[in-house]
Amino acid sequence: TRYSSLAWVLLRGKCSFVLQRACRLGEDNSIRVSFDRKEEVNCRRIHISGIMGQKNGVLKHTYKSGATYVGEFKSDLRHGKGTYKTTEGHCYQGEWKNDLRDGTGTFTYVQPSKDNPLVSSWAGSYEGEWKNNKKHGKGVYKYLNGDIYRGQWKSDKKSGKGLYKMSNGDTYKGDFKNNMFDGTNIFTQSNKSVILRLSSIMA
Repeated sequence: TRYSSLAWVLLRGKCSFVLQRACRLGEDNSIRVSFDRKEEVNCRRIHISGIMGQKNGVLKHTYKSGATYVGEFKSDLRHGKGTYKTTEGHCYQGEWKNDLRDGTGTFTYVQPSKDNPLVSSWAGSYEGEWKNNKKHGKGVYKYLNGDIYRGQWKSDKKSGKGLYKMSNGDTYKGDFKNNMFDGTNIFTQSNKSVILRLSSIMA
């Protein structure tokens, strides 16, 4: 039997610590994490399998840039559910497929605070569907100025049916294409509805 050291393992139990010389390399090159009896009482058993050197299972990883990812890996790729946070503080929490944002998830944007550039403040968020790392499907985008868009997306752009509500209460409901109002839309202002034909106006 050969042994290898595992730098870190994310535990879902009551304890959290670094495991050293706690994983066994089997004949099929699978890594099996084992705990002694006392540790099994406080921690849930974790099984990690795959080619030696690849990340598999639920782990935490820190990139050279300083960004971090906590979640599921498959064959060294982010795959499943996980949370990615950049050094600036931007954060994506949701589903991944082959190292790309894919499925449902929330991306929160931040910006340096005016009072203290070392402190980040909320600057907008998107919650909804993703495909190949882009907003795609149904989703809600909340802007820093208070505007909100609820509707369909295609390749990171507002496309399809949607509702755009401005911070002053005015709303546009109808068709969007490539981030622009397109076709027949209903514009509501001060409780008055007007049907407009809009095209090539940035949303």
